[in-house]
Amino acid sequence: MRPTRKPMTCYTKDSYQRAIARAVVKANKRRTEAAADMGVAPILLPHWHANQLRHSKATEVRRQFGLEAGQLSLGHAKADVTQVYAERDTRLAVEVARQIG
Repeated sequence: MRPTRKPMTCYTKDSYQRAIARAVVKANKRRTEAAADMGVAPILLPHWHANQLRHSKATEVRRQFGLEAGQLSLGHAKADVTQVYAERDTRLAVEVARQIG
């Protein structure tokens, strides 16, 4: 089968997501076939979005350096937007409870 369109020079956010989704489907098909050959249940990759990488990195930056650093690294004008991307550090609450009681 020949492609109907010429490839673009770069990915868009939508084409990047499509490429990820197709790769997950392809990998899961291979995993299912391999598991069937071995007579075991397949361990499938979950569906995921590229934006999860942004969320993970933002959470890590916030945990290590604080909310303002997360805001700056993501390029947000307001910290409330960053709070949507960067999850709170629950380990901080555990440490406070451990020290204070």
